[in-house]
Amino acid sequence: MTKKYIDKIAQTKESNFTIDVVLDENIFKVGKFHTLESGIVLADLETILRMKVATLVSRCAEKDLDDLKWLLERSPRIEMGELIRLGESVDQGVNAENILASLLGTKLNKESCYFSLHPKRSPEQVLADLSAFKKNLELNLRDYLKAMPTPPLGRLVKKL
Repeated sequence: MTKKYIDKIAQTKESNFTIDVVLDENIFKVGKFHTLESGIVLADLETILRMKVATLVSRCAEKDLDDLKWLLERSPRIEMGELIRLGESVDQGVNAENILASLLGTKLNKESCYFSLHPKRSPEQVLADLSAFKKNLELNLRDYLKAMPTPPLGRLVKKL
């Protein structure tokens, strides 16, 4: 735990869940927020989408992927390039290659899929949904990368 990151486990009568708090000063430059009457400040959905895409370069936790899946279901027309640009606005290390490498290095586990609050969504169903989403995301990233022009270093390597 650092001064910029805190994680805690919270409990309700029905379930346990984690709360992650990250101090990322850059998010306040690019994000949009709403203040409730109670004084609680909430990020809007696009800002949360930016943050979730940015997390993909450092971790692809089941809950992060589930959140990203939920957000993308509400923004179905967003293209891969725009998605990457949104993540890059929070973390300059976000690019298609880094996201793909992180996804390919991630093994999803049923034990990490007990977070659904929907009573009919079992951990097995969550895992199946996330596995399909992850595979689709990997395929879309590969297609995106194939469509990009070859950079100068890549052209040099091809000549060798």
